[in-house]
Amino acid sequence: MDIPLRAKISQDVNNRFSEDLATLHDKTPAGKFIREINHHVTKKGRRFRAMDLTGKDRELLQAISDPTYRISGLTNKMLRQSLADTSFGTGRTDKQLSGKISRHLRLLRAHGLIRKLPKQNRYQLTIKGVRLINIMNAFWAASTEDLMKIAA
Repeated sequence: MDIPLRAKISQDVNNRFSEDLATLHDKTPAGKFIREINHHVTKKGRRFRAMDLTGKDRELLQAISDPTYRISGLTNKMLRQSLADTSFGTGRTDKQLSGKISRHLRLLRAHGLIRKLPKQNRYQLTIKGVRLINIMNAFWAASTEDLMKIAA
């Protein structure tokens, strides 16, 4: 009886996985993509700050890059657990950390990096978010020598 539902969910996971693989072969220069993220955006009359990819937003981006979040999505609680021991969450009560993560989730949504799943308090990376995570993971793992070879 639940086979059609399971088949649909499994197909959605397979589609997300194939989209993730497709972003690995994207030929768009990383600089162009990062320039889009490094500007403020205005949504519904509210101004959202630019993303700070190597500063205050780095730990959050590293946390949401965890592959387990690609299957079932991520929640505020999941992020609180993974960020509690980092400088992002150090010295904050659980309620303060929850509020900070909520504000950052709103920022990520405004930039189009995550989307809210319908009728749930759960978020999922968009294709744009997957591209950014792939770029940032490659950047964090690359040495200066590797980057200079690519730039040449």
